[in-house]
Amino acid sequence: MRQVSVNFNRRLNMISRTICRIALLMLITAPLFINAQPRDWKESTANDGKIKVKYIVEKVEDKAGDNLVIAEYIVKTTANIKLNKAEKLLRNANKYKEFLDNTEVSKNVGTTTKSDWLLYLLIDAPWPMPDADCVQRVTVNRTEKELTVNCVAAPDAYPLQGEKRMIISDTKFYFIEKSPGVVDVTVTTRFSPMGPITKFMLETWFPKGPVKLMERLLEQIKAD
Repeated sequence: MRQVSVNFNRRLNMISRTICRIALLMLITAPLFINAQPRDWKESTANDGKIKVKYIVEKVEDKAGDNLVIAEYIVKTTANIKLNKAEKLLRNANKYKEFLDNTEVSKNVGTTTKSDWLLYLLIDAPWPMPDADCVQRVTVNRTEKELTVNCVAAPDAYPLQGEKRMIISDTKFYFIEKSPGVVDVTVTTRFSPMGPITKFMLETWFPKGPVKLMERLLEQIKAD
């Protein structure tokens, strides 16, 4: 009888420990499920559906506890362009001001290699945002059928020029040739404007902003 009681107590202890471990695991992982809420992406089309835009604007809190408004978008289209001309354009820092919104100056301020260099942008921001600048490290990768140009924010890579400097500003240009003269074009961007701006105000830039950028980009590629 005593042996039966001992075995029962052992089993009860094992069950209790298992329940405690499950409860602890649920407590640890609960925040992950809470934070993994679906993001409110919006979608739109332009030019009879030829240009597709997917975007989201979110208000977030940074590590210092300050509120930021961050926008992300993906704009896609298929165009009759040549991959070589797209590469030539995007290797030319002076040309970026021709298709980026509100950009007065674009220039190369530091070359590591032909395919790795620093891009400086001076931005004439609309009211109520102050004028700002942005420094990005540009890397170019070209294969026979694909072209990828990554522009990643590098705010500390170039001395301040008296303007507020954007900290969050990353853009990727991706081109893939489907057939001779027919290229799929995708531009992906994540950025946070400087100065006082609300989520509502930034949302008014969409979806027209990315659409116009794509149109100007294609115009410059064809004209270059």
